[in-house]
Amino acid sequence: VVAVGKNRIGQFKIGERYLIQPDIHVNGKQMAFGYVQRGALAQYTYAGKNIIDGDDGCYLLPLQDKTGYGEAALVEPWTCVESAYNIAQRTQPKANGSLLIVSTKEDYEIDFSESYENGPPARIVIAGSVQIIGIDISDAKIISATPAEIKAEAMNGFDDIIISGKIDSELAECCDENLAQYGIMCMVGEMPTAKIDIGSIHYKDTRHVGAIFGTVAEIYNNNTRKDFKKGGTAWMIGAAGPMGQMHVQRALEIHNAPAKIICSDVSDERLAYMKKRLGPIAKSNNIELTCLNPMTCDNFEKQIRDFSENGLYDDIVIMAPIAPLVEQAARFMGKGCVMNIFAGVPLGTIATIPLNEFPTKNARIIGSSGSSMEAIKDALNKTESGCLKTNKSLVGIGDIYQAWEGIKAVKEGTYPGKIVIYPHLKNIPLQQPEDLEKSCQEAFNALDGAFWSNKAEEELFEQKL
Repeated sequence: VVAVGKNRIGQFKIGERYLIQPDIHVNGKQMAFGYVQRGALAQYTYAGKNIIDGDDGCYLLPLQDKTGYGEAALVEPWTCVESAYNIAQRTQPKANGSLLIVSTKEDYEIDFSESYENGPPARIVIAGSVQIIGIDISDAKIISATPAEIKAEAMNGFDDIIISGKIDSELAECCDENLAQYGIMCMVGEMPTAKIDIGSIHYKDTRHVGAIFGTVAEIYNNNTRKDFKKGGTAWMIGAAGPMGQMHVQRALEIHNAPAKIICSDVSDERLAYMKKRLGPIAKSNNIELTCLNPMTCDNFEKQIRDFSENGLYDDIVIMAPIAPLVEQAARFMGKGCVMNIFAGVPLGTIATIPLNEFPTKNARIIGSSGSSMEAIKDALNKTESGCLKTNKSLVGIGDIYQAWEGIKAVKEGTYPGKIVIYPHLKNIPLQQPEDLEKSCQEAFNALDGAFWSNKAEEELFEQKL
């Protein structure tokens, strides 16, 4: 803070340091800092009422004096990574919501016992004929199990859709299309291979669950795992990009780490860089880390299968927004697998998925977009307590005049990690930390091995500010 308006004296002081949560909302409207509000790549900016009095209160989070600038700047992207493994899982049909029950088998029984601790749905539509117990269906609307009639009843979408029997792809796709935001499609029976909107999984938090048998409550509670399976086998797709490397670093450092991780990416250079930086962490934690380029290695899918003991995976994380990669990965889901679609695939992105994997393997596909105020506070606390090493993902620095070169480097993929711009500085060309050996020996000597450090930043400021 370099100046305080007269109406905020007492609330802020000159010299205080803050991290901004850029995902700002005001009266329910998205007012992102640097996007809707001015502030991106400016040496000085103005934090007005929208930032200080937003829907979540003040979007400025106090920083400790010891916290580095680069360390703090990387908290927000790291929050997105952390949030991807802390996605809330709804474990019962939505109270006061809309429920669609679809069945192609008259003798099938769906048991709703213990499914509504928070209250029953407000609206029930039954498509087809099915035996239902544990819930009052006296006011339910009965329709035929056809896509046309389901679409006619969908209105703003169903919060919960339960499908049973032998389902064809057209009916399954219709159900997926008519899921509301945060909607869950629960599958029991024989499911087809069908086209589903994977963009909705990421941006609308739609979910797909299943089991061969059990009550609705039991099926909803199947496989609610959010994080990696401890000692399991994980496949990280698009792993060598800036965000991908953060995911890999996290997987190597957490207490419930997989025993084996295979990383795939289409850049040999980035994979080599990642292996050089993160390989020692894997070795010190006794984790097998392997890298593969599907464009250059022989028989890629065979190597993916051979890496896992049974040819399948406990966790698959996708950092590339490409539908065919999701389709390919879905064929490698093992029992209880969690596939995490982290990359922002646009709404309406369709992938062909074998839906039978959900009931037969209790597999689940999850995804999330952005991060909440509570999530960024948590990530900042982890950073300032030393639990989260955000500096390890920094691979480029520059002064305020290097902002455009930094954007070009991100676009062209010439820097295999995060770039931090220091608005305070001048005459600092865009460079990797190891380049400081020539431009600032004092900062180079203070690096944490191959990684950026707060001490290196202090030395850089001491010499160049």
